[in-house]
Amino acid sequence: MPAGPKRRRGAAPRAYLCPASLCPASRCSSPAAARRIGRVGALRRPGTTRGRASGTHAMAKRDYEQFYVEGLQALKTAADTARDASANAGRDGTPEIRSMMEAGAKSFAEQADTLTALLEAAGGTASDRPNAFMDGIQNGSRQMIAAAKDPEVRLASVLGAAQIATHYFIAAYGTLASTAKHLGREEDARAITRMLDEMKAGDERFSQIAEGDANARAASGA
Repeated sequence: MPAGPKRRRGAAPRAYLCPASLCPASRCSSPAAARRIGRVGALRRPGTTRGRASGTHAMAKRDYEQFYVEGLQALKTAADTARDASANAGRDGTPEIRSMMEAGAKSFAEQADTLTALLEAAGGTASDRPNAFMDGIQNGSRQMIAAAKDPEVRLASVLGAAQIATHYFIAAYGTLASTAKHLGREEDARAITRMLDEMKAGDERFSQIAEGDANARAASGA
């Protein structure tokens, strides 16, 4: 193999410059070393991966906050719908059921006010945002009640429809309370949990009425 060019005795090896942004050393002793360090430097360029991760995290948090606001808006719409439905349902039935429906209408009105306040605090607005879940419950409830011809069966259907809607609120408030907590909105979480507890108490009361008298009367045709 032919010998390479001789280096003068005492002369320093030729120096090759590396891009300063890629290499911590400004001079390398050979082209191979320069290429090697350049490749490593490119892979380890500071801040690139961290910047992408930070941006992704910020975007995820914004999405989660928007999820919370939209949840408040949807529940505000649902509370308004349930308020009107409870007021209408309270016109029929036994005095106990009428009293409970009237109390439910008042409770939903108060919940709508609370949800509006939470929305404003979160930077949202209390718009008439459609709620597909509540729309489906309302449509199904109307069909179920309309299909009942006997007065006692109709009364049992009204109770069943009210309890189905109550179960939706229990699930939705539970989800939203957890979301508020994970966003660091502890006051919001407590307010939503209070509404959740109201719904649980109402569900228990509906069960007591249905099991105590309404379902038995519907079954016997009394």
